[in-house]
Amino acid sequence: TARVWQVAKGKCMRILKDASAAQVLCCCFQPLNENMIFTGNSKGFIQVYNLSTGILANKMCLQKVGGRVQTMCFDSSGFNLWVGDDK
Repeated sequence: TARVWQVAKGKCMRILKDASAAQVLCCCFQPLNENMIFTGNSKGFIQVYNLSTGILANKMCLQKVGGRVQTMCFDSSGFNLWVGDDK
């Protein structure tokens, strides 16, 4: 799972369960829409969740990379997502 915390109150606000039942290895917010969170998992999938509902934003937007997703980061424009995997 990925969890979003309200740090000041020590409260878990949202639990995001991986759609493919894999280990979530990294996550990042979409800088142009902070209601979208991207997760990367051990099966190589990048998934996009709606933070308000906790469900996949669009099942068609699941993307697979060559290996386990280790890190993700948007560029300064917010339009390009850089992904590092273990391959």
